[in-house]
Amino acid sequence: MTKQYYDLYVRVPEFDMNICEEVVRLIKQKRYSGFSIAIQINPSFTRVTRSQMNFLEYCAKVAEHYGLDFVKRLDIRLKRVGAIKRFLQRYRRKFEVVSVLGLNREVISFSSRDNRIDIITFYPSKNFKLLKGDIEYIRNSGKHVEFLINYLRECKSNEQLAYRLGLYRKNLELIERKKIIPTFSSGIIYPEFIPDFLSVIDFYEMLGVKRETIIRGLSDYIKALIDKNRKKIMGKMVSPGVEVLDDEREKKICDNLS
Repeated sequence: MTKQYYDLYVRVPEFDMNICEEVVRLIKQKRYSGFSIAIQINPSFTRVTRSQMNFLEYCAKVAEHYGLDFVKRLDIRLKRVGAIKRFLQRYRRKFEVVSVLGLNREVISFSSRDNRIDIITFYPSKNFKLLKGDIEYIRNSGKHVEFLINYLRECKSNEQLAYRLGLYRKNLELIERKKIIPTFSSGIIYPEFIPDFLSVIDFYEMLGVKRETIIRGLSDYIKALIDKNRKKIMGKMVSPGVEVLDDEREKKICDNLS
């Protein structure tokens, strides 16, 4: 079966319908099967607007026209856990994927343990530390740790790039050694700079990540996460591993058992 590759974090400079069509065309050209445009919550943007949700709905229709899978994603970039909790309570069920940027120890510790959060996004700073308890919660709950290419593209000097590359190598090695699920996304704001998935594979392989791990972090791991969350939103998964069957699937299972 052909792999379905995703860029799970595409950003746009503005929520404009024409930009959406440009992004979809470029994603298709780069041979991805699906992608996500993230709504970002940060200290400057502290709510999700109706126009943003309309934009996502429009993108979903355009993506479907091109035969692409579109994923609604909320990306929370706040330093206070109390504020993160409020957004989770209000918006979790409106989005298929929810991520939190690991800006400090308090946020990382909370994100590791809260089941409403799917992805902890790696932030290239000395403040990003996964402790033993975090690792255990992340691994047992099947959460993902995400690495964005954008943090390397935006470096303003060779020294900054070398420093961040060192942090990427260190944390990628930890993730692989501790058997945590990685995902790899672009996080790039201008669609013309989105890399194709083969370039992403080559880049992370250069950093020492196993090729099969990178491929799964662009495809299988993401697809499984999306499918699981869509079932939750539709009420088909009542708890981890417990799925409500539709009538046709239930009949087929009963026939096989009889």
